[in-house]
Amino acid sequence: MKKQIIKDDYYNGHPLSPDAHGEGFNANHLKAIDSCLKNALEEYSRGLVVITELNTPVDYGERGNQAFSNAMDYCQRKFKRQDWKPHYIAVREERNGHQHYHLVTVVDNSKVASPYRIQEEYAKEFERQLGFTDGANHGYMNDCTRDRFGNRQPNCYVVSRGDAKSYDSAFQRASYIAKAYSKPSEGRVLFRSQGDGHTKKN
Repeated sequence: MKKQIIKDDYYNGHPLSPDAHGEGFNANHLKAIDSCLKNALEEYSRGLVVITELNTPVDYGERGNQAFSNAMDYCQRKFKRQDWKPHYIAVREERNGHQHYHLVTVVDNSKVASPYRIQEEYAKEFERQLGFTDGANHGYMNDCTRDRFGNRQPNCYVVSRGDAKSYDSAFQRASYIAKAYSKPSEGRVLFRSQGDGHTKKN
């Protein structure tokens, strides 16, 4: 599939995050974000949108996505058993050969009121998949409460069905993961929950 880049302030009428690097946004990724949010809001009237980043160690030798994929499979099954009705979209990025994942998760806000429990599960399972079995927090989960300059920022949004303002706020923040900058040229880049579309290399 040919990659289409959008260099604009809006996608389908929804505002986009500032494009700090000037390389635009992957249109297919923006479409996937839109589908993820809308599919979630078809299941429940109010969703909690949680922003998370998972990082591999600098000296991590594995170039694939196995640790991330395994962690997501485990956590999504657990969230479903707890009836949180999870949806997610994630992208892989690389800087200086170091891979990390930007992750947007949507759950039923009537079942989950804060991002803490979701991010705690991601942190524990991702680090276990990386090989850390001592139960300690080694810091490979970024809760995204601060931007790259250290300024405080929200890491979750409540979106209500039919409320365009709340939808646009969440979409604008989530659109950051669709930026073209720092995406690898090879390998799988886009990941999403079952039912939100078949995931292919993008």
